[in-house]
Amino acid sequence: MRLLFIFLSLFLSCETTDEIYNKILTDKFFRGIVADNLIENKKYADIGEIKEFETYSELRGYVISLVEKNPKKAAELFSGVVKETGGYKIVSENYEYEINPVFKSLIDQMKRASSDNSIGDESRRVLSSTLFEGVWKKPDGDLSITSNNTEINDYRVTPEYNSLDLNVNKLLSEKRNIDSIWNYLNEYSVRDINDILKNTQSAYLKFSKYVSSISGMKKINPEQSKSLISIINEVSKYLKLKVLVIRYRELEERIMALKSIRLKNSLSDLYNRMIDLSSKNNSTEFDREFMSLFSDMDTIASETTVLNNVYDLKNNLERYYPSCFYDWLVYKINYYIYPSKKFLVMMSQKKDILLLLNKIISGYEKNGFDHINSNLLITEKKSLDDAFKLIEDMNEIKNKNRKIQYYFFDNLIPYDIYTKNGKRYFGLKYAEEIKKH
Repeated sequence: MRLLFIFLSLFLSCETTDEIYNKILTDKFFRGIVADNLIENKKYADIGEIKEFETYSELRGYVISLVEKNPKKAAELFSGVVKETGGYKIVSENYEYEINPVFKSLIDQMKRASSDNSIGDESRRVLSSTLFEGVWKKPDGDLSITSNNTEINDYRVTPEYNSLDLNVNKLLSEKRNIDSIWNYLNEYSVRDINDILKNTQSAYLKFSKYVSSISGMKKINPEQSKSLISIINEVSKYLKLKVLVIRYRELEERIMALKSIRLKNSLSDLYNRMIDLSSKNNSTEFDREFMSLFSDMDTIASETTVLNNVYDLKNNLERYYPSCFYDWLVYKINYYIYPSKKFLVMMSQKKDILLLLNKIISGYEKNGFDHINSNLLITEKKSLDDAFKLIEDMNEIKNKNRKIQYYFFDNLIPYDIYTKNGKRYFGLKYAEEIKKH
C-alpha cells in the first residue's frame, strides 16, 4: 500500500516580488516593516501622495495604509530596497509605563471605601465621581509614558517570506487515494489491537479536516506545511497498521481452529511486533518493518493453508459420516461381518495415508514448513493425490448408497441416520424434516 506524497515548492529566502506581495497580504506586522523601510529609503512617495505629519507614528500609519491599498507596488519598491541594501531593517524602541500617583491614590481610596462600612454613601459618591467623571479636581497627570532611548534596537535581517506554493491538485489527489484506502479497509469489521483502529479513525478525520481547511489556498506558510506533512505521515502510518490488524485477525481465526503450537507461537510473535511497530513514527525504517511484518504474515498464511488442508484430509478420512441408513448398514457389514475386496483396499490406503498426514503434522511442529516442504510434501505428492482420490471414491459410494435407499425402500423405513454436532443418531424422517423447516 503506497501513498502518494504532496509536492510543495518552498521558496524561503528568495527575494522575489511575488513572495513579498504574498507576505504583505498575509502578515500585518510585515506591512509595518515594509512601511519603515520605504520611509527610511524615501520610497513611499512612489505609491501615494506625500503629506506632512507632526509625528513619525502618524507618517508610519499613513504609509502602512498606502501599502495595504497598493500591495503590488509596495512589494516592488520593497524588493528594490532589499536588493540595494542586502536586507531590510527592523527598528524597535522600548518604553516605560508608570501610573500617575494621584490616579493610583484615588483607586486605593475607592478600594477602602468599598470594604469600610463607616464611610457614608455621600463620601462614596464623591470618590466615584472623582474617579470616573473627573468633576472634583483635575489630577496632575494621567498615564506617563517615557521613551528609553538608550535601548533602541536597530538591526538588519535577510528576507524570509512565508510563502509556499501548494499544489492543490496533488493534494486533492492524495486525499482521494487516502479516502479510497480508508473506505476499503472500513469494510472489514475486526476487534481492535492496542487502540490502532481507534487512532486510525482519529488520524483520518484530522487529515480530512485539515485538507478541507487549506485546499482553497494557493500558498501556505511553513507552519501549515509542517502540520500537513505531519498529518499525512500520521494517517499513512495508521492505515498501514490497520492493514496489519485486519490481516492478523484473519490469521488468528484460522490458526486458533488448528492444533498447532508452532503456528500459535508465530501468531504471538506477530502480535508483539505489531504492538512495537505502532509505537514508532512513520519513516523509512517504519516502512521497512511494516513490509517485513506483512511478508511474514503472508508466509504464515501459506503455512496455515497447507496445514489446514492436511487437517481436513485427516478429519475426512478418520471420521465416517454415512449419507443414509443404508449407507451406514453397508459400511458396518463391510467393517465387521463380510468386507468386500474393494473395501479392504480402501481401508489399507486410508491407513497409509493417515500415517503420512500425521507425519507431516508432527514434522511441521518440530522442524517447520521448510522441512516438510522439502522432505514430505514434494516427495510424497503422489500419496497426497491418492488421499484426495480416496475421499472422492468414498463420497461416490455414499451417494450411490443414498440413491439405492431412495429408489428401493426409502418409503418403507421410517427411520434414518442424522448427524448433529459431530454425533450420529437415528430419527423419524417426518419429525426430522419438520425440524429442518
